[in-house]
Amino acid sequence: MPLSTQDLDAITSAIDAKLEEKLNGTCACNLSAEDRREMGHLIGRLRDLGDGNLNIGVEVFSRAVRMINSGRRFGEKVGGSVAVFLFISLAGGVLTLLGWGIKVWIKNN
Repeated sequence: MPLSTQDLDAITSAIDAKLEEKLNGTCACNLSAEDRREMGHLIGRLRDLGDGNLNIGVEVFSRAVRMINSGRRFGEKVGGSVAVFLFISLAGGVLTLLGWGIKVWIKNN
């Protein structure tokens, strides 16, 4: 027995209501409805990185994150060294100027 238009509309409405309930409700992943809607975009971007292959895209993304983290760690080390060098240079300059000033003051008095 084929379904009538009313039956199809009722089934479609029930499915739409259930999907809307799922999208607006909570899920076991603890993501908000907005975050769950963005997961397709994230997966698509990862797939793009892998030229259509999601697994390759995830690997490329993982290598990129590792490279950025190692660059950040290197930058922190270099930045800390530069900061120490600048502090010592400035402190040395201030002490040198102070010493010259004291010498000139002593000569004049």
